[in-house]
Amino acid sequence: MRLERTILCVDDYPMLLKTLALALEGLGFGVLQATNVGEALRLCREHRPDAVLLEYSLCPGCPGAGDCVAEQVSVVSPKTKILVWSTDDRVIRRPPPCAAATLIKPVDPVEVANRLRAAIG
Repeated sequence: MRLERTILCVDDYPMLLKTLALALEGLGFGVLQATNVGEALRLCREHRPDAVLLEYSLCPGCPGAGDCVAEQVSVVSPKTKILVWSTDDRVIRRPPPCAAATLIKPVDPVEVANRLRAAIG
């Protein structure tokens, strides 16, 4: 199967990452995984993913506090789109300005794939 795009999933729950990665890989995506921001930025520099699915709570500067992960990603991988996911529905009511899309956990992998495709074109 030809990989559609490369996605970096960032969350501090490794089992959630593994489960989502298996589902997205089954839908044709290449998936990288990171459990913290430092690891995510390193993977962005090395692989230039098409999109980052970022857990909202891991972005201390989101929105506007000065430490925005999306801004850091855009420096090392300017074409990478940011999608934000969270268990907190405030991310839907007040989406961060960096987000090409927002999702609420638990997520349906097919919905995630559709949002990724829409964000990266």
